[in-house]
Amino acid sequence: MLEESSLRLLLKIDPKIASLGTIALEDGFYLVDELNLDKIQGVLSKIKGVLEREKTPLGPSEIAKRIAEDEKLVEALLLTAADFGQTRDGRFGLKEWSEISPKRIRDKIYLVLKEAGRPLHFKEITQKIADAGLSRRPVLARTVHNELIYDKRFVLVGRGIYALSEWGFKPGVVAEVIEEILKKAGHPLKTKEIVEGVLKERQVKRNTIIANLQNRKLFKRVGKATYGLVESSSEMAK
Repeated sequence: MLEESSLRLLLKIDPKIASLGTIALEDGFYLVDELNLDKIQGVLSKIKGVLEREKTPLGPSEIAKRIAEDEKLVEALLLTAADFGQTRDGRFGLKEWSEISPKRIRDKIYLVLKEAGRPLHFKEITQKIADAGLSRRPVLARTVHNELIYDKRFVLVGRGIYALSEWGFKPGVVAEVIEEILKKAGHPLKTKEIVEGVLKERQVKRNTIIANLQNRKLFKRVGKATYGLVESSSEMAK
């Protein structure tokens, strides 16, 4: 306490240091008076503008380049300004963003998956929320699972395994994924090609994919280990 009081006294009596209480910074931050307060306000406005346009957290160097300002000044303002917050990996965004200040369980799930960068089982997501200290109260796995089911940001890609839809994953059972792959191809594909395509979208066993190919209402074997869509065969026959 004595050290803090001494520091505050030194800050007040040093003529080269000015208080920034007049602009929207967290309480108790100072700068040398050679820096113009209007300049600081302008840089803050530019930083906020970049973040509002990008709608995603950015690193200090990236922000500094975009607004053509000194990186050290930008980083100092990001750390002290009331409008900004920091992710655990060192990027900055607006404090009200769920990625910066996650309040709801679904936002905490999103943050965990985003940081992991890969699909996770709902039980692993629950554990990571606890390990990261993102919730003061214990979070139940069934609560996490319910949020994963009903939020369109999350896609089921395996048994209890979920990914972010922004990674390119689309909702649907394995048969629907196979159907989409064949439609995109526009022609029958070898079993190996279909399996490889599905495994990019879903974490399932090869045998599960093969079993789904036996759905005679959707797929038809047109050659050795080669399958096409039933509807395509019907159209060709007309």
